[in-house]
Amino acid sequence: MRALRNFLSEYVGHPAELVRNVLLHRRATASTYRPVFVIGVGRGGSTLVKSIITAHSNLKGTPGETTNILSYHNLYRWEFEGLEPDRFHEMVRASRHLTEVYERVIDHFCDRAAGERFVDKPVSQDPVSMKKWQAMFPDARWVATVRDGRDACVSARKVDYMYNDSVERYAKHWRQRIRRTMRWADDPRFHIMHYERLIQDPEGTVRAFMEHVGEPFEPAQLTEFGQSTVLASSTPDLHGNLTKPIMANNSNKWKREMKPDEVKRFQAIAADELELLGYELG
Repeated sequence: MRALRNFLSEYVGHPAELVRNVLLHRRATASTYRPVFVIGVGRGGSTLVKSIITAHSNLKGTPGETTNILSYHNLYRWEFEGLEPDRFHEMVRASRHLTEVYERVIDHFCDRAAGERFVDKPVSQDPVSMKKWQAMFPDARWVATVRDGRDACVSARKVDYMYNDSVERYAKHWRQRIRRTMRWADDPRFHIMHYERLIQDPEGTVRAFMEHVGEPFEPAQLTEFGQSTVLASSTPDLHGNLTKPIMANNSNKWKREMKPDEVKRFQAIAADELELLGYELG
């Protein structure tokens, strides 16, 4: 009922927008565009990976972490840095379906005639949203980041809505995201990348996922990712590490910063997933 109330509240006083949005979402079709999508757990390194990818000369991102476009039932209420609302509303009115809306957003940020490709970080990673993304962009390439959930939990303490003073809450979030990610482990469109491998072997790891993306590795990706426009719309204490070189020692922090009881509580929920990914239990 809450979801229904939230859905309907977006259209109070705007009934015409309801009809238009329903038609746009129902008519979504497959695109020939080849964007790159980065997904992962909260505080798992996906923003770093997106910044490294968009440091490539042929790959363009947005002035923020994500367009978050599928999370909006009412596209007329969508706002995003780098695209004026009125201009976006023109795109919505000119589009026949949701896929075309997103293609117009891509065209706004990319020079496709020059071969540029778009990079986004979908927020909605539930099975329904993932199925919709894949149906809309069957030729997309996906990079999924995974990280030791206990380290991610330590980092998540910076984010109230994600951690909320609860090891259990974050452990359940991490477990759910890992389970969803591993569903795609054998799909050739997906490349699963361990955060720990990235910080221990940056060039080798980036070369591997760039080969998957279908673009040549560029050395500048390892030195210029700190210039990412993601920083322009981020809180410094959340993504301040993007201004620094990749930190080889940014792992196993949970051994120093989590109490034994916290480790035990986390592992009571997500031990199977930790072992599945090759992480030792404490």
